[in-house]
Amino acid sequence: RFKLVPAALTKQIVDFFEFQMTSTKTVMQLSDLRELPLELAMRLTCQINRRLLTECPLFVSLPADSVLHLLHSLRPVVYTPTHVLIHENTQNNTMFFINNGSVNVWRNFNSPARKQLLATLSDNDFFGEASLMTGAPATATVQCISFCDMLVLSREQFKTVTAHRKKMGGGFSDVVRTTATKRNLTRA
Repeated sequence: RFKLVPAALTKQIVDFFEFQMTSTKTVMQLSDLRELPLELAMRLTCQINRRLLTECPLFVSLPADSVLHLLHSLRPVVYTPTHVLIHENTQNNTMFFINNGSVNVWRNFNSPARKQLLATLSDNDFFGEASLMTGAPATATVQCISFCDMLVLSREQFKTVTAHRKKMGGGFSDVVRTTATKRNLTRA
């Protein structure tokens, strides 16, 4: 049965399983965090995501209580190469944090004659925040270059985290906006 699987597909499957064994999603699935006391679950989550927490400008800018609240809201996901995460001119309801992997950000993705690469994002970058804050359609298409181990935040979770941050004396959305603006200026 398996002899009929093309070599290229077999390689993609093997590559995926090799990547999966080192991904945050796999670690989080292997350790059922609901069974752990809250303090241990949060410490494990911080350890698993330590690189993202110490290198992603958004997390570095937030106070510890907001980081913990945000981490609790994130969901780990692994995407495959060529997967399109956000489509230009469509509603986006998710913010993405790259733990491991790379994505290309394109303008005019579906028009080969006008297709333009705007940026390549990788480990510790985030994207999708503008649509969540404004409700406007996405201004670019984002496509995975490699397997991507990501943490995702839905629009509803974003609103919850934003409301929590306001209660704590500051605007999460302000931190997101400032960080995104700085990131976009350095990429221009």
